[in-house]
Amino acid sequence: MTRGALTRPRQASTLSPMPTRKRATAYLDARLHRALRLRSKATDCTISEVIGDALRHALAQEARHLEEVELRKPERKMSLNAVGARLKRRASR
Repeated sequence: MTRGALTRPRQASTLSPMPTRKRATAYLDARLHRALRLRSKATDCTISEVIGDALRHALAQEARHLEEVELRKPERKMSLNAVGARLKRRASR
């Protein structure tokens, strides 16, 4: 059975202690809930695990994006017109 990029096989509870979990209620579109159920069944994971994996992935991606933004802060700011003028000058060389 193949697993999706956002899922991992279940681990036996004896391998690692279960982290503290919090309960959250979310109201989902019926089509999204069906997709979650299908992904859950296909990957042998619970819906909670599928949602948790997807949220971790999305939050990690957001964190990487914010880091990139912070790294670019020192760059010189230019208006769109200045960028266009610079590109025109480069093209005419």
